[in-house]
Amino acid sequence: MGKFLLLLFIPCSVFCTWQNQAIDTEGEVGAYSSIAVDSEGRPQISYTNLTLGRLKHGFFGTDSTWHIKSLGTTTGGYYSSIALNGGKTHIAHYNPNLETLLYTKAEILGTAIIGTYTYYGTYTYLTETVDTGKVGRFCDIAVDTDGDPHISYYNENKKALNYAFWTGLEWATSTIDYATSSDRGRFTSLFLAEDALPIISYYDATTGDLRLAFWNMTTWGSGTLDAIGNVGQYSSIAGTNSVLHVAYYDATNGDLKYATNPENMLKWRYLTGNCVNSSPAVSSDGKIYVGSDDGYLYSLNYDGSFRWK
Repeated sequence: MGKFLLLLFIPCSVFCTWQNQAIDTEGEVGAYSSIAVDSEGRPQISYTNLTLGRLKHGFFGTDSTWHIKSLGTTTGGYYSSIALNGGKTHIAHYNPNLETLLYTKAEILGTAIIGTYTYYGTYTYLTETVDTGKVGRFCDIAVDTDGDPHISYYNENKKALNYAFWTGLEWATSTIDYATSSDRGRFTSLFLAEDALPIISYYDATTGDLRLAFWNMTTWGSGTLDAIGNVGQYSSIAGTNSVLHVAYYDATNGDLKYATNPENMLKWRYLTGNCVNSSPAVSSDGKIYVGSDDGYLYSLNYDGSFRWK
């Protein structure tokens, strides 16, 4: 008897009645599920058929019916993560046989009029390999305003955090947090701030810490957010350009924990002509002075606006 994929839907207050519905019952299905909602309020779900080891895609059509697609003939769908942008569906997932990170894009091929509905039910799917070499578990995907996907994931070979993004021509991949004798990069969650700047929460299995990595337009930075007990598994990050929020598991106490840091988040950026490898100085009246490898000394106001160089 297969397991059911269950969906809870229809937003409401805590006092209303939730509606539960089994939308796929063919085989053992529903593991590694991820959900996203399009601009018209229709949900889409990526998940795995464990019986066949295949990625599946479920979407709620404008005909008020669930439509289920089983994708490909190769193993995939594990650790799936789904994101929607501009009528396109983006899914990151893992092939456990080849130990590779996969990416599937679904685009609406056409529409059909069924009764009073315009039915968006014809999709074309493209699956490709993003990275190889014991990589891809704990992946998470986000899409920038240009429609390009970004993926955070675990590098089991290096025991490190990896990151990939589509340049418009190819996938660019990199290892962004690696330390000798450490096991970092499990349970990743990815948030794209302004200008598609990635911020990733994840778990250090060696120290049992919650960590955060971020791109500052020049280099990657990373650090520990919480080191009290064994914390950081199952992390999930969300936020705005000024405030981040991270939910995660405290395995020591069996608790849900939450972290935010509104006072120390990025308030502004100023782009110099080259790297900045020196520490800034702040005068008593709030003026900021910093040297850059472009050969200039910059003076900025406290709000980040330019004064002189």
